[in-house]
Amino acid sequence: MNPPLLMWDIDDVLNDLIGLCTVTTAQKLCPGIKPEDIKSNPPLREYGCSREEYLQLLDNCRAQYLYSQPPRREVMAFFQEWGNCFRSVTLSSAPMTTAPRSAEWVLRHFGAWIQSTLFVPSPRKTVTVRSCCFASKADAVLALDGILIDDMPVNVEKVREAGGKAFCFPAPWNENRNISINDFFSNLIKELELSKWKK
Repeated sequence: MNPPLLMWDIDDVLNDLIGLCTVTTAQKLCPGIKPEDIKSNPPLREYGCSREEYLQLLDNCRAQYLYSQPPRREVMAFFQEWGNCFRSVTLSSAPMTTAPRSAEWVLRHFGAWIQSTLFVPSPRKTVTVRSCCFASKADAVLALDGILIDDMPVNVEKVREAGGKAFCFPAPWNENRNISINDFFSNLIKELELSKWKK
């Protein structure tokens, strides 16, 4: 029997992309806004912009600043202590234009545990995706019998509705907004009985 396969969202789980976007590219639209001001995702109301403008801010942030963004400290600590108790891949919906940079970022920081990155590309008007391995994150999770860790409620709900297992990583826009990241991981360890894989 193999340890569980955890399928990690990259942006706003392994890193804090919206926080980074808020203090960099979003300042052009909303000077002075701070990460703690963000309560929704996408933060259209907080940024005062359209969805298209937000996606452009996000893509610009990935292109200009993601390479220097460190992983979340709590996530890195979890991998360092428990990373040998589960298998991991990342499952991202980054657009094709920034997917290579995201994959490089993952391998650079988490390559000791994560050697495979899957993408269900987020559509962009200027990019044509001619073939896609999975139609949605839920399709990928079910096909690989994985367990999704994602900050977006819609992704978690779709996996659960299809009979799969998924957990909402704490964020102001989801059901775990009042749970610390460390408490989330403590609950995950118990729920998945990771201690039986501890070496």
